[in-house]
Amino acid sequence: MPHFRRIAARRAALLAFAMATFAGCSESTAIELGNAIVTVVDANDAPVAGFPVTLIRASDGTPWRALYTGTNGSGEFGAADGGVLPGSYLVHADLHLVPYTLAAGETNDKPITVVGGQASVVTFSVIRGGGGGSGQ
Repeated sequence: MPHFRRIAARRAALLAFAMATFAGCSESTAIELGNAIVTVVDANDAPVAGFPVTLIRASDGTPWRALYTGTNGSGEFGAADGGVLPGSYLVHADLHLVPYTLAAGETNDKPITVVGGQASVVTFSVIRGGGGGSGQ
């Protein structure tokens, strides 16, 4: 019987800790999301629709969100969810999926810092050709 009392005491202590931890939580302590926007344009600064890009957490390389640019050549990661968590990310142009390559001097895996309540924008300049797979 003493074994069961110890288990019950541990469970009661864990429940008390959890209640104390979350008692102070409210909507006022919720994390404010930020906006991470990507734009893809061609050599003539015309928007490139249907271009796949991925938002990657910089801390561990985890793909966090993905999208295809709209007809205006832009897209917002996590727009349906109100944005993304603040933090450091990389925006990766998924060149292996499209017949484009990065324009001269352009780099992939662009860093972006998302701040709550603010919009951060990354732009890629691409050129048609390369047959996919180049520029990575």
